[in-house]
Amino acid sequence: IVTTEEYTCAFNTTQDLVIYLAIFLNAAALVFHDMTNPAVRLQLNHVITNASDNLINKTEDGVNIHTALDNMKELAEKGAFNRCDVAVLLSSEDMFRMKDNTTVEKRVMGIAYLAGVCKDHKVSVGEDMPHTYSGVLTAAHELAHLLGADHDNSSGEYTNIPGYPGSLSCPLEDGYLMSYIGVGKTKHRLSNCSMEQIRFIYRNLSESCIQVRQQPMYTTRSYPGQNITRRQFCQTMHKGKTNPKPFQKRHKRHEDCQIKCCWKDEWTWCQEHPMPEGLVCGPGKRCRRGVCESCVQM
Repeated sequence: IVTTEEYTCAFNTTQDLVIYLAIFLNAAALVFHDMTNPAVRLQLNHVITNASDNLINKTEDGVNIHTALDNMKELAEKGAFNRCDVAVLLSSEDMFRMKDNTTVEKRVMGIAYLAGVCKDHKVSVGEDMPHTYSGVLTAAHELAHLLGADHDNSSGEYTNIPGYPGSLSCPLEDGYLMSYIGVGKTKHRLSNCSMEQIRFIYRNLSESCIQVRQQPMYTTRSYPGQNITRRQFCQTMHKGKTNPKPFQKRHKRHEDCQIKCCWKDEWTWCQEHPMPEGLVCGPGKRCRRGVCESCVQM
């Protein structure tokens, strides 16, 4: 994982950053829990901190996501990520892309090359607010691209990969990870189409890519929401706001693993978020993959 300077500085020590990233990957890995033949596991092999402004090409509009991706690819081609199958750039800065070379479009959270795993284009870029794990699903989405999954309801014709299966049989409305729409438990899962596409790419990978050749630099069994309260989550998500807290101590949306955080200035403002993995969602219950489960074993 590569982190920008602003992202890195949000942590007191490098060790704090590494622990956060390991927990972050644990949460992202849960998305691939149902994947078989092959199973998909994520481990943290290497962390590069304080990526220069040249890498992210920061402008007054934020980070140009396409330029950042191209620069990550250039690093991969130079061997910077040789010990890893994929490389992820995490940035806390706002990202944008140029639409029609004239319009700045800011509703963009991540980008990756399709089927880039173990190749010179094995890179992705994603936005995450430090300490919040807000970018977990974005990172999982981009990792799925790298492993070979296209967006749901796509023909696959533009991929230029002979025999590559499309995903037209998986509607966007189903709301799986590789859909543009939807919230809830399906957003924490791969569609059958995504799994078939990953299997297709896997069958063409080299043995050296498939085998685990590197010991992880750090491991943990923790998940993002295990050691915080719902109130602490709202305070972290809305740092700098006046007394952010859950809309209600107990709310029916908690059972859907959704939480509404509210704060006051001149008016009362609220924003709803998906609960992080492991956060308490009811008496004796925690969220796991978008489902509020009793006595969940993470």
